[in-house]
Amino acid sequence: MAARSDRARLPRDISGWISEHPSIDLALAAAILTAHVTVTRRGHGDLLAWLDSAQRQAVYGAGAGVVAVLGGLTAIALAQYRAATGDRSTAIRRLYGPAVRKNWRGILLAPLLQ
Repeated sequence: MAARSDRARLPRDISGWISEHPSIDLALAAAILTAHVTVTRRGHGDLLAWLDSAQRQAVYGAGAGVVAVLGGLTAIALAQYRAATGDRSTAIRRLYGPAVRKNWRGILLAPLLQ
């Protein structure tokens, strides 16, 4: 039986596999955006239509609070990562620095793009 290539086998960690193949992520995002635009242009898709103005503001405020907490915790983790010294932190920076930097950049910039 011939050995299967890494691309052909199903990965154990699907999120890691998707992050290594950004074209799939782009295709999924385009499909979701297309579906969203199609639904909203036909007069549907307003999930908060049944809420009055005060309740909508409460929902938006809660969402903003969650984003602020996540951003704050991420900034704390980033500060600890940058301030860490020693052999382990040096090895982590050397081995995983670009991946960590890419993840944190995405976490910090995502709320700004929404």
